[in-house]
Amino acid sequence: MASNNKDSYRQAYMEFTKVKEYWGDYQNIDQLLEESHARGMSSVIVYMDNQTQFRLSKQFQDDLLAVNPQDLNSEWVDWDTRSMDKNAHYDYEVRIVLRTIDVSPDDSKEIDKIEKKKVEDGFDYVLDKNGNVMRDSLGNDIKLTKYKNLSCTLIETAQHKAAHIEGMVETYSTNPEKLLRKDPIASDSFFEHFSARAIGDKDALTPESKEKVKAEPIPFPSDGEMIMKSSQALQIAIRGILQKNRSIIY
Repeated sequence: MASNNKDSYRQAYMEFTKVKEYWGDYQNIDQLLEESHARGMSSVIVYMDNQTQFRLSKQFQDDLLAVNPQDLNSEWVDWDTRSMDKNAHYDYEVRIVLRTIDVSPDDSKEIDKIEKKKVEDGFDYVLDKNGNVMRDSLGNDIKLTKYKNLSCTLIETAQHKAAHIEGMVETYSTNPEKLLRKDPIASDSFFEHFSARAIGDKDALTPESKEKVKAEPIPFPSDGEMIMKSSQALQIAIRGILQKNRSIIY
């Protein structure tokens, strides 16, 4: 323990563990075990560093860092995803650096198209040159089906909006400060909605077009809602990177 480094504290803890097995009441053994274990622990803080032009809500940060530290902790490494304590010393820092957030404007486009359909519209009798109804070989009146053309203008409205977030997961040791690894992260979220209105005879529309006519335009999500939606995929990516990088933190 006099060497005053983590590897030595951990070795001391192992030795004290053996001592306790053989001599359970060795002087101050429990205190020595507690001290050597505490001094041998490495602490890791995970926090968000927002370098974008957006003011992000606490809910966004909470969602982004919604990682259970118990899934990352090991015998000698303690992870913390709460707010950083500026008075505390951390052996490692994992910075979730958000550098770019782009949210597209509300985009609404209309497309007009005409749909036509030919449908039966009764019948006419077939007449001979004398004006009499002609009959077939079975004696039935001969009829000729009439058709009419239906037409309807379909005005389709397509609503689109997108958000894109880019950043890095930067893992540092603090004594001395050294960048151990940088992993890029990115996430996209999309909003799209389709609706339509019809002008003319709706019987001319296809079944798909009739379904579109049932829908109406809806309000666009706010920029904040689009960003929040992006955080879900970002959280999964961050969680995977933290798990992958556990081997460089000891």
